[in-house]
Amino acid sequence: MKMIKALKVISGILGIFVTLPIWYYILYQVLTAIKATELTWFLFWVYLPVSIFVSTLTKIIENSKG
Repeated sequence: MKMIKALKVISGILGIFVTLPIWYYILYQVLTAIKATELTWFLFWVYLPVSIFVSTLTKIIENSKG
C-alpha cells in the first residue's frame, strides 16, 4: 500500500512540475505564432493560474484519499 501511495505522489509531482509547464509553454507558443488577440491573451492569463490551482488541489485531494 505504501508503494502505491508513493507512486501516486510521484505521479502528482511529475504532473504538476513537468507536464503542466510543458503544456502551458506550448500553448503560449501557439498563441504567439497565431498573433492572438488581446481577448485571447486575457483568457490565457486567467486560465493559467486557475488551472494550476485546480490541478494542484486535485492532486492533493487524490493523494489524501489514499
